Amino acid sequence: MQAPPLLLLSMCVLFAGAGPSSGQSPSQTVQRLFDAMSAHDANAARQLFTPDAMLFSVHPSGAPVAIPYEKWVAQLGASKDAWLERTWNPTLLEHGPIAVFWAE
Repeated sequence: MQAPPLLLLSMCVLFAGAGPSSGQSPSQTVQRLFDAMSAHDANAARQLFTPDAMLFSVHPSGAPVAIPYEKWVAQLGASKDAWLERTWNPTLLEHGPIAVFWAE
């Protein structure tokens, strides 16, 4: 089985339900996404994205990939593989409603 494309190298996404008015930090929202991925919880993951969100990644071959979040969420829910994301040395930049999170 071919490994899934490398995802979440860096995120610059407007997450639904994140930000000062929600009382949730962008880092907490990223952790909620990682938790949903680990549990294959498509509904929990779906709630974290804005309606027209797109996910961008780089395939192991080097080819860029862009998919609508709904397609990615469907793949998450159907997958039987382990989806475990961990981060080290995270960096978070915030400007108004936009946050950029990246980590090693």
